[in-house]
Amino acid sequence: MAMSFFEHNGNKHYYELLGSGKPLLLLHGLCADNMTWLPVKRALAERYRLVIPDNRLSGKSVFAALPESVDDLADDAKALLDSLKLSKVVVVGHSMGGYVAQAFALRYPDSVSALV
Repeated sequence: MAMSFFEHNGNKHYYELLGSGKPLLLLHGLCADNMTWLPVKRALAERYRLVIPDNRLSGKSVFAALPESVDDLADDAKALLDSLKLSKVVVVGHSMGGYVAQAFALRYPDSVSALV
């Protein structure tokens, strides 16, 4: 499992990469971090390439600017995918991550192969 950071709009975002195959972007809920996916990530990684970020204000991410909306978090996710050179992913959201996933799909429809 690769654990890394990327910078976007003055924020330092933590993310993990795990597995191989079709890429899945896993977006966690409010008051959580990427550990939300701990119970399922090993099983998912057997079939998919997982991209698991911590949102601003959560986990190991370091923020300089607060998000003003789920659109900001969707933009952060797109910046992460761009930095990884991933053009089309399955976007999976849990709780508030579902709102972020929906915003991502609306803002970047060409980057979404499926929305869960």
